[in-house]
Amino acid sequence: MFSRERLAASTKAISDRLGNEGYAFANTNAIPNLDKEKRSVSFNIVIDPGGASTVRRIDVARQPARPATR
Repeated sequence: MFSRERLAASTKAISDRLGNEGYAFANTNAIPNLDKEKRSVSFNIVIDPGGASTVRRIDVARQPARPATR
């Protein structure tokens, strides 16, 4: 049984996984394949990982203390 929610969740999970692997701008698209004889539909998920993203340096600065307000 087809579920649009499950298909969307699957493509999002693939994009999220690629993001965790360093591909921050990955795209996934579900392309339907119709079989009129069998009256069925299958989906190919096309993945474009884009370029790998890296972070060279993260600077952490301390905020000055604020006076307490009442």
